[in-house]
Amino acid sequence: MATTIYDIADKAGVSVATVSKVMNSRKGVNSKTARRISDVMEQMQFRPRWKASSVQTIALVVFPTPGWLSSTYQADLVSGLTENLFDAGYCVQIISCNADSRSLENINRLIITHQIQGVVVLASPKIYSIGMEIGKLDYPHVIIGNMPVFEGNCNISVKHFDGRYQAGQYLWRLGHRKFGIVMPSTEDVGHRARKDGALKAINDNGGNVNDVKILEYPD
Repeated sequence: MATTIYDIADKAGVSVATVSKVMNSRKGVNSKTARRISDVMEQMQFRPRWKASSVQTIALVVFPTPGWLSSTYQADLVSGLTENLFDAGYCVQIISCNADSRSLENINRLIITHQIQGVVVLASPKIYSIGMEIGKLDYPHVIIGNMPVFEGNCNISVKHFDGRYQAGQYLWRLGHRKFGIVMPSTEDVGHRARKDGALKAINDNGGNVNDVKILEYPD
């Protein structure tokens, strides 16, 4: 079998991302490591079947569901991302992934073979595990949306708890004392935080959270 970039990384004792940087003359690898990788490539007679593309590409990792882009939230995110990235000279490649270990392997493979410079993940309960593992790939990345754990990841999200807490306080100040919460599934950590914020506001004002009617509906 032909030598692959994975073989080079294993032999040189570095990550696949580091080998990719050396192959494409990118910054971020010290001269000693770069020299070792180049020597291993020469020893194993490795010749890339592709050259670095002049096109700068950002991967957008999503978990699509039926009618996914019919959602105003999803459509606005994709629109905003692509418009800003296009203005900055990047093209966008959408990668559809599932909640299994093979998805992470596929993302890693696509990043290497398609010369992707960065990854944006739209957080979803179905791919929380993928989002948390993205940071380990040693690539520039941003996760949009709430995650159960933020360590090691660059994350952009709304302060769901604080926003709903303020909303609860506002309604209480208006004189309301009977409350209902209509929401999607609490499987989503953002929705769960909104519910908790509202209940905390009611409780802090002396209300009985057990009297709050909570209705959950599918997304």
